[in-house]
Amino acid sequence: MGQSSLIDPEVLSSSDFNRLISHIHDQTEIPEDVLQSLATIYRAHSVDDKYGCQLLHRHYDMPENCIPLTTESGNDVSVTKVTPLGKVNYDSIRGQLYLLNNHGKFQAYEYEHGPPVKFPHAFLQELAAFIEEKGLHDKICLTSSIDEKVRTEIQLGSQATVTFPPKYLNSPEESHNDSS
Repeated sequence: MGQSSLIDPEVLSSSDFNRLISHIHDQTEIPEDVLQSLATIYRAHSVDDKYGCQLLHRHYDMPENCIPLTTESGNDVSVTKVTPLGKVNYDSIRGQLYLLNNHGKFQAYEYEHGPPVKFPHAFLQELAAFIEEKGLHDKICLTSSIDEKVRTEIQLGSQATVTFPPKYLNSPEESHNDSS
């Protein structure tokens, strides 16, 4: 099965990336009925345990010829940082977060290491139609995987974020006694 024609393989331009809402707390709330409808779409295509949906946002400005690339650092810690395109092996990365672009295609705006994800075409078609119908282009994005762990994300300087389990925020005594 090849990649769906509803996936735009082009790298999102830095100017388009920089137009995204600059912080998740600035994103508007999504009504409960819309969230329920999104869940129904995911369940109808049996992808609710494979892919996710989250609020569309960015943490930093993207310089020209760069992408945000996530690298796992071990112990459930990952770092997403601005990476020059010249340092990226395109054969070893895939989209991690996808927005619905102005051409009605899902386009990656954050990347991670791994083989390409092959989303079911019918799922993408229904999700794109719903996003367009509800005017959610600038509100939600498709995620290529589900991380069922509760995670905390913080910004590191002006060009990176780190994501980790909240247990790392505990005091040394609490972390020492944590049995999870």
